[in-house]
Amino acid sequence: MKTRIHIFGAARAAKSLIPSSKTAICAALLIAVGAALRLWAIGELPPGVNQDEASGLYDAWALLHYGIDRNGDSWPVHFVAWGSGLNALYPYMAMPFIWIGGMDIVAYRLPMAISGIVSLWLMWRAAHNAAGPKFALIALLFLALNPWHIITNRWALESSVTPFCVLLSAYFLSRHDRHRFGVQALAVAALSLSVYAYGSAYVFAPAFLAAALAWLALNGALTPRRAIALSAIAAAVAAPMMAFLIVNLFDLDTIRVLGATIPRYPATARYEDAALLFNLSWERLFNNLRHLADLTLASPDPLFPYNLEALGAPGYVTIIVAAGLGVVLHRAIARRDFGVHLLVAAWFVLALAVAAFASGVSARLLNSAWPLAIYLGAWGLASALRPRAALYAGAAAFIAISAMFISSYFREYEDRAAHNFNKGLDAAISSAIESAGENELIYISQRINQPYIHALYAADASPHRYLETRVTDYPNAHFQGILAFDRFVFLSPFERGGARREHLYQHLRTAGVNIDGIERYIFNLSEYDEIADAIDAERFIVERHGVFAHVYPKGGGIGGAGAIRLDAPLVQGEPAARAEFDLHLKDGELIYFKQPCDPYDTRKRFFLHIVPKNANDLMDEARRRGFDNLDFRFEEHGGLYGRQCLASVPLPEYGIAAIETGQTELTRDWPARFWRKSWKKLWQAELKF
Repeated sequence: MKTRIHIFGAARAAKSLIPSSKTAICAALLIAVGAALRLWAIGELPPGVNQDEASGLYDAWALLHYGIDRNGDSWPVHFVAWGSGLNALYPYMAMPFIWIGGMDIVAYRLPMAISGIVSLWLMWRAAHNAAGPKFALIALLFLALNPWHIITNRWALESSVTPFCVLLSAYFLSRHDRHRFGVQALAVAALSLSVYAYGSAYVFAPAFLAAALAWLALNGALTPRRAIALSAIAAAVAAPMMAFLIVNLFDLDTIRVLGATIPRYPATARYEDAALLFNLSWERLFNNLRHLADLTLASPDPLFPYNLEALGAPGYVTIIVAAGLGVVLHRAIARRDFGVHLLVAAWFVLALAVAAFASGVSARLLNSAWPLAIYLGAWGLASALRPRAALYAGAAAFIAISAMFISSYFREYEDRAAHNFNKGLDAAISSAIESAGENELIYISQRINQPYIHALYAADASPHRYLETRVTDYPNAHFQGILAFDRFVFLSPFERGGARREHLYQHLRTAGVNIDGIERYIFNLSEYDEIADAIDAERFIVERHGVFAHVYPKGGGIGGAGAIRLDAPLVQGEPAARAEFDLHLKDGELIYFKQPCDPYDTRKRFFLHIVPKNANDLMDEARRRGFDNLDFRFEEHGGLYGRQCLASVPLPEYGIAAIETGQTELTRDWPARFWRKSWKKLWQAELKF
């Protein structure tokens, strides 16, 4: 008899998990509408390709076809990308689609749209598990028609996959069988995956893991042994990312294990600049809180932000979310209700706290908080509007507002976002490639944001060819300045003049790039309308591609950036220490040369001390030191040419008795003074005359 009762009880419990047919039909319709809003014309809206999309798409494509990304790393746990990083989870998610559809923006955007559609189902199921079918439909409605979620799902900004990880973890924790170890392990693994999606999760994921374990223990679903096992699972999933953070925190060498790469940045790790944890300032914290209030109380442009930076929440939405948060806290305190609502509230508060301690608050930084805000907003509305008619009226108002956004998005967003998504640029590059001669160069204005990634994308360029021929200015900056690679030059005849311009042209001349004739020049007409109209029609033929055009005069060819030859005498022997440069003297200049070389080799500071034959040649302060201090950063005098580094420093005209030079790098004192940095000498050379 007991066995029979147990079986019937289990059957009733299982039946309670299955939604009614009417509820399921309503949910299916909402998910279908949400899917249509996320998939319709996804290749055309947003128009063109954003530089971050092109970056992730190209690196994923290069890995599939060549086994390395554009920085030469094989299967990295985090892409170096521009020099300061790009999150790896989404490009890896997109690889099956790229393998089928090729290097096409639709193939790259589809995984984001699909993850958004799956997120609708996850929100519905999590809300259903927490509070039943009516609340689940309200939460699903709020997410399906939410402007933030529609915008993020329609273009492939790699950090926007974070909400999917959040909702996946929330779904497993909301299940009625969450006491089972397997379900808890899946929730922890999904949460741990978020560290590969966005940098804010480095702090948020472990903080929420602790909160989730405490919540499970509060509900009697966790033992100490199981807590240790779940923590071990989280550590195992996040281990490659933890290794990546350690490598960059302590300036260790790049690690390659079983074909995977744990890269070091050629620039200061972005998370150090992005987190107040490493540089706490009360003024910056106050500004963050003020900006956070702006984002949550009023949106500067709720309908048409080209990206997420301008997207906030209208004030009435914040009030509803606050009401939902208040109801949850009241139930927890007054009724001792420690259910899923309390977990979501804790999750939301933690996400806001993490955002407050970033270097600057943005809607993108809050992407792990938005789905939780939607959940709490739905709960606040459901709690406040008790009469059914009032609840229906509130839902109808939300649908009307969303309909206005949807109508405007599909009618007006293309024109508003055309410039920011580089509409027509890739078509212009493809057209220039088809019409250019075999040895002709293609010039693209540097006024376009990161033009080289669009050239890599449009040309299906080999990463090996890119690495061998790239000419780089500021190779150890957060955003490396790529001046040329292969047949592409990122300069303009209209941008000549000034010390900065001549510095760039000198790099190109060193690499053997002929910059006297312009064969193809692609520029942004919205910025250069007057210049385009003034072009001599007899010399240039202009073909418009959206907001871009390319022009055709005569020109020459390109030298091999990977084959620089120096005829200057060598004044220093073979390198004896890591990152040491060969030194050459020619025409009153000291030349630093290294091959092979990567951007990290140029990150260290160069010291250059000149001792004159006559001390009177020195200024007062230098005379007290006994030498001229000409210390410099590599980018002030040098560039990266293919796999070679070369810097040329003019020497003083007075007679020189000796030169002392070398490199130092800023390192952390470990373990005694973890937060303090000091300069460490890497190598030194002394030249006597």
